[in-house]
Amino acid sequence: MILIWLWKRLNKTGARPEVSGRLLRRFPEAEINKLLRARILVEDRKIDSWGTCAHCDCGHDARMIQEINGKLVACCPLDPSQDVFLEPADLMRYRIDGEKLIAAIAAAGKLTGTLAVISAGLWSMGKAATGRSIFLCRSPRDVLAPGISMLLKSLAGGKPPIVVFDEIDQASGIRLRDMEIDAHEVFEILHADGNGVEVMSFDGLLPPSDRVRLIIRNV
Repeated sequence: MILIWLWKRLNKTGARPEVSGRLLRRFPEAEINKLLRARILVEDRKIDSWGTCAHCDCGHDARMIQEINGKLVACCPLDPSQDVFLEPADLMRYRIDGEKLIAAIAAAGKLTGTLAVISAGLWSMGKAATGRSIFLCRSPRDVLAPGISMLLKSLAGGKPPIVVFDEIDQASGIRLRDMEIDAHEVFEILHADGNGVEVMSFDGLLPPSDRVRLIIRNV
């Protein structure tokens, strides 16, 4: 799903989150146009140069894009076999509006409630149909920061919070589980519907079946 793909890009592109038109060619044009209308993607700039070949010895920082016989070509000065043929859309760069992207993910997952930024890279997304509170997070270290886990538990209202990450390493997954935070990777929310179309759902994110909670009461 393009929303999740963009979220992964958002996590990797830092202070200036953007994506190239060439990368967007993998998605249907109708989906791109929908994101442009919603201002989740915003036309940012147009480039006039292209990166050099991998391990190239030409000494250039970039290669200029030329129009040759009606085609756009990023020519390699040393090896014509390394020339890159481009489409006009490849030259566009689009800015990702992170706030609107997160809101679109919550809407696509049919979450209810109010979106909120907890910290850089960590969002409170609302509640799933199961009543569980959902959080979307860039990296486990953002939840393991001092005070964050207790805040998430408070916001979750007595039920273990569900945090969806881009990826989780095994050690962090075990640590979060011990803290009674249900950690999931983003691929777990993507499913194919009856028509084979990829859809998003947070309702299938269930707590571990072997979780045991120890409650001590004074008698």
